[in-house]
Amino acid sequence: MTRDPRDTSAEEPDGGNLQVRFRGGPGSGNRPGLLNKSIRLAFILAAATAIACSDDGGTADQGLLEVAPDHGLDASGPDSAPASRSFRLASTPVTTKIGSGTFFVFGPQNLADDVDLISLHNDFIGVPWKAFEDGNISDLPPLWKAAVDEWVKLVQDANKGVFLSLALVGGSGRNTLAAEAGEQDGKLITKDNWALPCFNFDTDPDGQRWRKAYLEYVKYMVGRFKPAYVNHAIEVNMFAAACDKMDPGAFDSVKKVADAAYDAARQAHPQAVVFPSFQIDTMRDAIGDGWCSKGSEAACFTEALARVKSMKRDRFAVSTYPYIVELTGIKFRSTWLDEVAQATGEKLVVAETGGASSDLVYNAGTAAAPSCQVHIAASEAVQEQYLGWLLGEAKRLEMDLVTWWSDRDIYPHALITGCPCTTPQDYCAVLDWFRSLARTPQEQPQAELMFRLFESMGLRRFDGTPKKALATWQSYQKLPLK
Repeated sequence: MTRDPRDTSAEEPDGGNLQVRFRGGPGSGNRPGLLNKSIRLAFILAAATAIACSDDGGTADQGLLEVAPDHGLDASGPDSAPASRSFRLASTPVTTKIGSGTFFVFGPQNLADDVDLISLHNDFIGVPWKAFEDGNISDLPPLWKAAVDEWVKLVQDANKGVFLSLALVGGSGRNTLAAEAGEQDGKLITKDNWALPCFNFDTDPDGQRWRKAYLEYVKYMVGRFKPAYVNHAIEVNMFAAACDKMDPGAFDSVKKVADAAYDAARQAHPQAVVFPSFQIDTMRDAIGDGWCSKGSEAACFTEALARVKSMKRDRFAVSTYPYIVELTGIKFRSTWLDEVAQATGEKLVVAETGGASSDLVYNAGTAAAPSCQVHIAASEAVQEQYLGWLLGEAKRLEMDLVTWWSDRDIYPHALITGCPCTTPQDYCAVLDWFRSLARTPQEQPQAELMFRLFESMGLRRFDGTPKKALATWQSYQKLPLK
């Protein structure tokens, strides 16, 4: 049976409720405004055990700079790019808005100039499970429906197609059902952990209810957007990594629902290319989950691939963030995607990826005694080199979709580069509040790392200022699709 969320609400510094949600993992509490104190960000878990990058606070290894191969653009610049491309370019218009119920929101940004497809990635406004289970669209939470209406207008105003991504599973490491959407104090909120961890659709008394609800949700969203591409189960394999030891049958039940969601999406829009996405860093056991005991990346990937082999899909869609993987000691390599293509024998698409463009600088001390350190060394040159390699691989492997996580940075540049944070004051207040959620003062630096992990992955800064990577992106964007 489902359970009621625990009352662990907290207030946002500006007086409203703040629901902090991180892409692809934990990030929101059971009530708006509070990070669940037991959760972890899947991508930071291993790294957080070594919060100090070095004893002297020096920068980390430059990583991708050492291994990124030539990406098809020589020193003469964009004019030397290939004559055509096989892939469409997508990005997510995610930003942050202090005072909103969900903190992360979508906005127009530079979509008309920067993308072929708008990536609408719903890890942010949740799923109205109960309303869809009832089958009465008029019962949808008005603020949730208004948010979807805003997305529709955003797409229409930009005059772009859509890559729609929907979350079946969410929570800590995607170990339960996606967050439930609701309203509180006149704001749209989401609730994690409203369902049991490692939820089993086959054995839970509510399994069939929530199966029906998810399928109705998929049909509704696909019907609203008529997307070119549909990811009907974001990073669904993470559920297996989180839950196989607790209940091996739970992921089998999730796979059945995902397959039914594939059918629902195809029925709602037969022209769409439909697939679930797979977090390939997790499949390699390369981000510290510890789910695999095989002893090697290759063996772990083979085992993980076997778990998803039968799932219905039109493409093998990958999610990968190599710059975070490197924190675990596993070196990114130029064969990162080719290995997946060879193992699967399927056409790849990149459902999501990104790379930092600024050092991840954080306060490893306290507010009274700050100690600023670099946890991930990065630069615009590092980001550009990774993106160039990625697009070169997309061309070589004849992909038809590449999705960069965010069009703009999610925080102002002064916050990204500032330590200790002094400006903008409203964002510094949110960061201070976020640190305060840690169980002990010693864990506050880890909380700040979680807050900052995806801060500088945009092709542009928060204010729209272009970065070096944008020129590489646009050099491919201007090429004709073949």
